[in-house]
Amino acid sequence: MSNKIFRNALTALCLFTFFGSAVCQQLGHVDLTHVPADDLRQHAEEATSPDPCEGKWNEILALAFVEAKKPQKITLEITRLSTTPVALGSEIDAEVRLKNSSKDVIEIPWSTAPSAFKQTSYVNPVKFETGNFEFHLSYEDGTDMVLKSHENTLYSSNQWPDSRLRLPPGAWMAATLRFRLESDSFGVAHTGRGRLTVKWKQGGVSRFEKNCRLVQTTYFYRTFYRQEMKVRKMKIVKDDMLALGQALKHYNGGCTDQQSGELGCGCHQQNQK
Repeated sequence: MSNKIFRNALTALCLFTFFGSAVCQQLGHVDLTHVPADDLRQHAEEATSPDPCEGKWNEILALAFVEAKKPQKITLEITRLSTTPVALGSEIDAEVRLKNSSKDVIEIPWSTAPSAFKQTSYVNPVKFETGNFEFHLSYEDGTDMVLKSHENTLYSSNQWPDSRLRLPPGAWMAATLRFRLESDSFGVAHTGRGRLTVKWKQGGVSRFEKNCRLVQTTYFYRTFYRQEMKVRKMKIVKDDMLALGQALKHYNGGCTDQQSGELGCGCHQQNQK
């Protein structure tokens, strides 16, 4: 309850100061580098619970898109990488910021528990949404690809009011994510200078159940957001080159360039003086 009151107070403060000189701040942080074991176990137990309509379901499935006449602007930025330079095939932790850059309040899924999907008898239809981050890597030669990521889905449900995070104008959330420097589908990652960005993907499902009849609509936020994805430049090397760079860093007393992670010219000589 105290967290909810704190978030509501910050939301009110951000709305009050949006047109003033005050600057809104971070309203929440979530670590998505792992899913709590309790959540996975609970989800597995719910998935195996008895279904009284098994074999008798009459299903109607539909697909829809959430459109917006005036898309809400959000800004996505990678504020930190756990290591630089980055080795091909390695796993990297990244700090990502999602900021509401529009003039209206937006809501995003905020629960890490798949159990938010559990339907209760007093809420019908049930609506739940998911949101996740997708890393993109591009090069100056035009190569572009989606990178493999550790599971980073956030969930929300109309059955659990606290499973959504309200972001007023100017406010942001932060997330710790993990991705692998390896293409998830098309394209091949290679050494060189890369441009890393992150994209937000949100969608949901509405389910109505009655007398073993199911009407389910899957929807996606196709034009609801206008995303500004800030570029994070990074140097991509092979594993053996990274090991050599780390050894040189140790030899030179940790004197490296803060942006690229490369040893500066004359760095060792400066440390010896």
